[in-house]
Amino acid sequence: MSDPDQVRRLQSLANQVRDFQGGSAVVVGDVVLDHHVSGIVDKLDSGAPVPTMVAQSEVTLLGASAHVALSFSRLGLDTNLVTIVGDDDDGQEVFRQFNAAGLSTEAIVTCIGRTTSRITRHHGRRLEGQVESQLLFRLERSHEGEVSDADRESLITKTKHLLDSTDLLVISDYGRGVADDELLQVALGKAKDAGIITIVDPKLTRLTATSGADIVIFERRGLELLAKRRELGSPRLVAQELLTEFNWGGLLEIRGVDGVAFHRRGESLQEVQGGLVRAEQSLGLHDAAAAALAISKMLDFDIDETLITVNAACEMILSRKGQRELILDRDSLADRINELAWDLRISQR
Repeated sequence: MSDPDQVRRLQSLANQVRDFQGGSAVVVGDVVLDHHVSGIVDKLDSGAPVPTMVAQSEVTLLGASAHVALSFSRLGLDTNLVTIVGDDDDGQEVFRQFNAAGLSTEAIVTCIGRTTSRITRHHGRRLEGQVESQLLFRLERSHEGEVSDADRESLITKTKHLLDSTDLLVISDYGRGVADDELLQVALGKAKDAGIITIVDPKLTRLTATSGADIVIFERRGLELLAKRRELGSPRLVAQELLTEFNWGGLLEIRGVDGVAFHRRGESLQEVQGGLVRAEQSLGLHDAAAAALAISKMLDFDIDETLITVNAACEMILSRKGQRELILDRDSLADRINELAWDLRISQR
């Protein structure tokens, strides 16, 4: 394709993304609250060689699958999240933020005696001479408390009900107890029977339960790790083995600043090269890829167009300064794709 044709193609993709409205998605996965504390560091603690930070601002954001659901909603999809929260203040905060964002809470199950997961990140900068904050410390409070059989059954029932009338099923498994094997198998089985598109962001230790998914998301380092474990020579070889073993329709490989690639069983690798020199951060990278995949499927993009859209979304995350999650929306994603078209036009001069 000539450069002028590629420019027109990118502009067309951007316009379709910006104008998209309609469709529905069910997201299944774990909720985490991401709490960010920012401040000034100008001295060491008197009792230990560690920095002392004076907090100046705090913000609590939806993370993990809740962040995925919020991005889907901003992209124009009617979105329901199937998940569990604890009967604590953080669980109530999830409901409050969902209500404020206009998202449905009908499939959020409150589990008595369970703690809602929270990650607190402390970002500090020096008083003088430093513009950007740096991550100083991460404190994680994982979920505690068993999920009752009744709550498990409620998750399955809600998932089945929502899958009666949806276009997409997205499973975002952060390994915190929501997406167990039974729920995954029920959800993927019903989606397959109904012809619903399935996208899975899995844990490496629980791939068997994702059998039959249409698209599975991996980072390159995950494929490299599995290649070593399986004594295979390359990520491409292990991708082909996984596609066959678990009967996946395709595997999206996120390569960071090097772009994205799509593997299909027995077919040539398709890839889009990245345009960044370095990554500023990667928080929310998988979520952005899943959201861009979803809107691409709804717009019936071909694989090349899908990879362009997914790479644009990933580069929005990788180029973002600071350590807070970026919520994708149609306008910002369309703007990023138009930037690619503009860069290509400039390169022609």
